[in-house]
Amino acid sequence: MNGDIIAFDDTTQSGEIAAADGRRYAFDLSGWRGRGLPAAGQEVAFTPREGQAVQVILRPVPQQKARPASPESMGLRPRYSGWTIAGLVMAFLSLFLDGQVPLLGAAAAACAWLGLRQIHREPSRYRGRLFSWLAIALALLVAVLGALVDPSTAAPVS
Repeated sequence: MNGDIIAFDDTTQSGEIAAADGRRYAFDLSGWRGRGLPAAGQEVAFTPREGQAVQVILRPVPQQKARPASPESMGLRPRYSGWTIAGLVMAFLSLFLDGQVPLLGAAAAACAWLGLRQIHREPSRYRGRLFSWLAIALALLVAVLGALVDPSTAAPVS
């Protein structure tokens, strides 16, 4: 028979079960067959015998389907790709370092491109697509401007 434990007293080691048929059955710890101590609110199955509940066990809970955990369910938000941030920083640095513009611009574009690939492969984990495109555009703009204004051919200021 099925029922719910209404109460269980640890000191007297006895309790009461409300059965599905509306009757109440007393039980003691000697009739308990579950793990740990019984507690109020647990669903149990038992055998009624002379107004007492014997062979009291916890009712099995149906197995639930497992779902793959998403980063949002674990409290994780997508973060910016490290490659994207590195590309953006290098693109800004190339604005101030005139001599290394082509080398730094190429490195910035390569890092930003790697960031785009990383974001494309794992969009639930990484973000920053706009920053990657911004770093590529800035690196190309600085490279073009650096090629147009070559500091070696400029007339010296006296």
